[in-house]
Amino acid sequence: AVLSANGAIVSQIGYGLYVLVGITHDDCELDVDNLLPKVLNTKMWHEGGKWSKSVKDMNWEIMLVS
Repeated sequence: AVLSANGAIVSQIGYGLYVLVGITHDDCELDVDNLLPKVLNTKMWHEGGKWSKSVKDMNWEIMLVS
């Protein structure tokens, strides 16, 4: 995934997740602390007949965009 602004590359990753996150003025650091383990540990890849691999298990990258 590549993130660009005004034609310039701001960030890029290889294999992994491109996550769009909505944050508001009512959110706090605790909300972020609760979100991060969910993004890292949610089983999203199928292997051996079940959802068994997370982005962390795959050692892939994450790009969070707000």
